[in-house]
Amino acid sequence: MKELKQQMYVQLLYDAEQQAMRLRWIGEVPLQGYKETLLACLDYMRMHDIPLILVDQRELKPLSEAHTKCCTVPGFHKRWSIFSRHCASLFFLQPRHFER
Repeated sequence: MKELKQQMYVQLLYDAEQQAMRLRWIGEVPLQGYKETLLACLDYMRMHDIPLILVDQRELKPLSEAHTKCCTVPGFHKRWSIFSRHCASLFFLQPRHFER
């Protein structure tokens, strides 16, 4: 696997054998790091025609409303729209992510 990004809050890998991105969130994620990682991941997938992303959120602390809103900005929304038409995604979540 090729490591694309490694920080305290995220690990981003490319698995050539599976033709998949692996995104693992860890703990509390700063808003800017969240935005940068998501955009970098989507851009890398588009540039290298990667059809699958596996997202592990089991260690992720609850996100703020600002984290959620950043996914609706035009640049992100356009990239996600292109991605979602051509790719599959699989998320591993903790039950607490569904609590209100």
